[in-house]
Amino acid sequence: MADISPARAAGAYQNNLRMLSMPGDDLPGDQASAPSFSSMLGNAIDSVAHTGHKAEALEMQSVTGGKVDLTDLVTAVADAQLTLSTVVALRDRIISAYQSIIAMPI
Repeated sequence: MADISPARAAGAYQNNLRMLSMPGDDLPGDQASAPSFSSMLGNAIDSVAHTGHKAEALEMQSVTGGKVDLTDLVTAVADAQLTLSTVVALRDRIISAYQSIIAMPI
């Protein structure tokens, strides 16, 4: 799973803070190095899929008699559940925002 580690989260926060603190500095080099929304969304989807596959693999290994630490199995399943609930919440927020935009008068 490509979890977002605290170091990566802090780095992303610092990048956003740096971009916000430099108003008017629209350098093409900065834009070229910034990831696009579609690439960030693709990475997030890949991360969700990887989390689910990891949990499934550990479950199958434990069912087939493989040696799996119970703590690792429970952690992987909990991570998969948390990831799924996050994706569902995000989907609901996107749908709600879309419906609000559609309801706006033109």
